[in-house]
Formats: sequence, C-alpha cells, structure tokens
Amino acid sequence: MFNSVHVCTKAGFGLLLVALLSILGAPLFAQGQSQAQVTAQLSSGVVKLGSEVILIATIQNAAFSDVRPLPAVDGLRLGPWSNPSSRQMISSINGGRPTRLDEKTWTAVVRPERKGEFTIPGLEFSVDGSVARTQPLALTVVEDLKGEELGVFGIRASTHKVVEGEPFTIEMNFGWDMALKERINWANLSLPWWGKLPGAIENAPPPLAAGVSQVELILNTTETIRVEVLPKTTIRGRAFQMYRLVRSFTPTRSGALEFPSSWLEFARVEDSGDIFSRRREKVESFFVKSEPLTIDVIELPEAGRPPDFGGAIGKFNVRATAAPRDVDAGESIKLKIEWTGAGNLEFFSVPEPSRSDAFHGFRVYGKTETKTFDRRSVTYDIAPRSAEVKLIPPIVLPVFDPESGSYTSVSTEPITINVRALSRVSGLSDSASGFVAQNDLRDVDRKWSEAGDLPRPGRTTVFFAFGLLPFLWIAMARVARRRGDPWAPLERRRRRAKAQLARELAQADSPRAELGAVQNFLGARTAEVPEAWQGRDLREWFARHLIAVEPEVIRELQGLIAELEAATWGGARRPAQSSVRERALSVADRLVRGGL
Repeated sequence: MFNSVHVCTKAGFGLLLVALLSILGAPLFAQGQSQAQVTAQLSSGVVKLGSEVILIATIQNAAFSDVRPLPAVDGLRLGPWSNPSSRQMISSINGGRPTRLDEKTWTAVVRPERKGEFTIPGLEFSVDGSVARTQPLALTVVEDLKGEELGVFGIRASTHKVVEGEPFTIEMNFGWDMALKERINWANLSLPWWGKLPGAIENAPPPLAAGVSQVELILNTTETIRVEVLPKTTIRGRAFQMYRLVRSFTPTRSGALEFPSSWLEFARVEDSGDIFSRRREKVESFFVKSEPLTIDVIELPEAGRPPDFGGAIGKFNVRATAAPRDVDAGESIKLKIEWTGAGNLEFFSVPEPSRSDAFHGFRVYGKTETKTFDRRSVTYDIAPRSAEVKLIPPIVLPVFDPESGSYTSVSTEPITINVRALSRVSGLSDSASGFVAQNDLRDVDRKWSEAGDLPRPGRTTVFFAFGLLPFLWIAMARVARRRGDPWAPLERRRRRAKAQLARELAQADSPRAELGAVQNFLGARTAEVPEAWQGRDLREWFARHLIAVEPEVIRELQGLIAELEAATWGGARRPAQSSVRERALSVADRLVRGGL
C-alpha cells in the first residue's frame, strides 16, 4: 500500500469563482482545473516498538479545508491533529500563467502499542463542501531493527539544488549480504514519499538498457515494483547482492522537497497451515534504513527573463529539417524541430512561429508534438506566401541554464527553400481561404458565342440522359470500391474506435498507455489527432459542437482523464486497471450513443 497517496476533489465553488473572475476580466491567478490536491503520508513506513512516527496531511489549492476525526486502529494510538500551518506562494512554472498555491499542513503523532503490520484506513478531510478521502497507509512495527550490518540502502540525488521546473533524478541502491542468499526469499521497499511528493510531479522513468536484468519486489507492503539487478558488489569486505531503482521528478514550487527515511526489509517467508487455511509468515526479518534527503528548490530569477520564455530549463541541442524544400507559393512545408539534451523536455512551451515577425512571409497552419524524457519533437505546417521567400528563418527557444544561472537561447539554422510563383495567381492571402485565383478556368473562353444561343436538347435526349443515371451510379460505385473512398480510412477508424479502445486498454501496462488509449479513441471518433485532446476543455468542446451527450458522461470522462493524467504526470497512484477499463468502455459507449 502506498504510504503517500493523492486524491483530487472538484472545487465547485472555486470553479464558479474563477468563471466570475473571467467574466469580470480580472483573472489574476490560474488554479489549474480548480482541483484541490490532498496528500497523506507517514514519516516512516517502519518503526521500532517504543518509538513513534508522524502522520502528515497536506491540502493544496482549496478554498476551504479542514481535517476530520482520525480513525481508530487497534494497536496504534493516533493523534490528535495539530493546528494547521499555512503557506502561500505564486509560481509561473513552465512559462504558464501565474498560479497561486495555497497549502495547509497538519501533523499527528502515531504511537505503536504492539508489533505487527498495520493499515491506517483512508483519512477524511472536508474540502470545499465535500469529503475527500485518501487511500490507506501501511505501517510495520517491529521489536528489533536488526540488519544494519547485513544490508545496505542508499539514496542519492543528481543534484541537491534546482530551480522550479528543473528535473532531477533520485537513485536508490540497496541490497543484502550474499551470505544470506539461501535464507532470503522476500523483500519489501518501504518508501513513505512514494506516490505523491508535495511540490513535485513524477516524470516518466528513463527506459532501461537492453538486456538489463530485473526482478519484482514488494513496495510499501502490498504493491509490487520492478527493479534493476546490479552486479555483485563488495561492501565492508563482503559480497552484496545489489539492486537499483531510479525515478525522476520536476519541482513545481520553490522551497524544500523532503524525502523522509526509507527502509528495506529483507526476510525469509514460509508457508504454513493446511490446504484449508494456508498463510505466509515471516520467520526471519532484517531491516536497513536510508538517510533522509532534501532537495532545495529556488525560484526562477526574474532578472533577464525573456518575454517569450516558455519554461525551458536545462542544456539543449536542436536540429531542424524541412520537406519539401522545392515548392509552389502556398504549398505546405513540414518543418520538424527536435530538441534533445538534459532538461525539462516534456514540459516547456514550444515557440509559436505565427507570433514571430521573422515568419511574416509564411502562413502557419498548426503543429503536432511528441514528448519523451530525452526528446521533444514538433512539426510545424507552414506555407510560403510568395516566391520572394527564400529561407525558413531560425526557430528560437529561450532557455534558462541552471549551471550558469542565466537565460540563453538555442536556435535552428536557417533552411534554404525554392518557391515558385504561380502563373496569373495573386499569391497566398491572409485569409483562411488560401489562394485568390484571378482566373481558375484558364482554358475556357468566358465570352458567349456571337452566333447565338446554344441549341436546346430534345425530349428524346433528355429521357435518354435520365435513363443513363442508374448505370452511371453503379459505375461510379464500382470505381469507388476499386480505388477506395479517400474518407473511408477515417470512417473505418471511427467505427473501430471502441473495439480498438478495448484492445489498447487490455494491453496497457501504465497510466500513460491507458491515457493514450482514451485519447486515441476520442481522436478517432472526431477525425483528429489524439494530441488534440490533451488539455482540452471538454464541456466547452461538446457545447460548441452541439453533441447531445449527457453532462454526467462528460463529467465522468473529465474525471477519468484527470485521474490518468495525475497518475502519469503528477505521481499519483495508478487507478485499478480493471476499474479504468470498465469506466472507459462505459463512457465510450455512452459517447457513441450520444452522437460522438
């Protein structure tokens, strides 16, 4: 069970307040989707009998919040809650609008009364007129924490000082003495900060190199996680079996990010009982603790910040390609830009050529993007307005360099293109219609013949022509079937969208894959790219397109996407796979019935 969990609750009053502020023209701050974030964690997932741990609850971005009574747990004494501590700050992470962060934190002491493995039920909080509930927390209480000499557990960060929006990695190396090899068949990582780290979002973990061996360990008592197997290492003069787990985070606010002490428990577990009541028992357990870790997050400096800074932080390389490069005026060119390097490649806002004076000679129709932990790609669809355009100007990305502590930029090289003028065409207009043709019918004389009106067809000719219509229809249908309807692939994709959603959800191995499956379904049903559904205001979109989908269905879809996004980008716990599949297919069915 995760010791740190995350839930979101709709702040209905907050939504109304934000809407009113927008109407009045005074949107001073952005509150995301007006969702409060509630986290609860223990200062340690393992404690020695006679000691105590601290229960920490944090609520962010709520108009009103308060704790509710702590649950009763046999064998533990909980509470009472302390008075809340509050902090307020303003952040403009990743070049976005200013975001005000209101944070309240409560603590409560947990005192064990006996040894054992305990589950603290989900905690309840009053948040903006409703009740928010966290997931249960696991706590292991032991009489003796033996194992310091037999095990090792170290946590180190790629850096101990970062700026808002600068990614960093946490590497955990742990293991036990090889002399225990035959005695150890069970291991549990107790990471009290896992699942939700207030003030940071978890990035997608970097992929392991090909051929790397992995094993599955227990995480926070009940979950499982795959870790990398390292070569045998000599520590304190003895051989140790070692493992590694790496995670990446992006801080979203200034201040200290705290990683409390984590524990590795390695044990021997044996089955006992008969066929009617079999159970697994630990016959021997060892514990080793990591030291706590603190990351100092500082604000991005205002001095020298470019007006068009989009939140790019790190050291980047850039490469640009364009195809085709020999075109007619008004013909589309695909300009592909790729940024690589070390930094927040998944989070910054890419440049918009349509806002640059350097691109006044081009029409910019749109862009598509792909993001990974080590690469950011964007393809712009541009068209030169006239034959006077000879170059595609550089794309400039303002960047903050954490090493130098200053703002700089990376730019693409200009790309030479050959643009041909269209004969007797005025060029590409500023209107959305594209070309303004002077004479589309170039081979047709627009003057009537002076010899008089054209002869009128006779009655026989008219009947004969109408008689040919059925045969002409059949012939055209055969040609369409033979050559293929250009819209048929989109329509086939639309019809297969729900079945494809079911297949992708069945194969999904992560919240990101589940989120992608839902976006693929929506894109297929609307003939759009899946990326068009990233960050879209669902209620506004359905209202604008006059699709008769019940509001409850839209709310369920929005809630599902929010949960998957929180698990993918925000470090929240992954929703149950069966629940995601059931909810997604149910929403998809009702969307289709509603006309999507």
